[in-house]
Amino acid sequence: MHNKDRDIQLWQQSIKAGNTCFEAQQNTMALRHYQQSIRLAESFFEYHHDPKAAVASLLISYQNLADLHLRLNDEPAAEQALQKAYLAISLSLNHAAADSQRLDALLWGVGRAYVALAEYKKKHNTQGIANIPKPLKRPISNYN
Repeated sequence: MHNKDRDIQLWQQSIKAGNTCFEAQQNTMALRHYQQSIRLAESFFEYHHDPKAAVASLLISYQNLADLHLRLNDEPAAEQALQKAYLAISLSLNHAAADSQRLDALLWGVGRAYVALAEYKKKHNTQGIANIPKPLKRPISNYN
């Protein structure tokens, strides 16, 4: 098995364990698994051979962590988790090659992350979506 495939399998095991703990109300263990899934997703986010799977793994990890924080009535931590996903994907847009699968996956992911964060802000009456910066779609290469 290739290392990249192993990485995604480890992530899948971690997120599944977190979800099992979440459903069983084992919040401390769910937190540990979700934090591990974020570390794993971040470790292959930039290089995985399936860019959409890499982006999706990061989104799922942070969104599950946000759901856990909401269960624990920690709304600021939930919002922070959603913001981290959005920012990680937004920043990666600046380094993606034009017309690449990675760029397509990042654009898909940043849209999903933006909607999740905007819906959270609307539902929980936090600062409005006007405070969510729009991602750059292309890096600025010159000033002409």
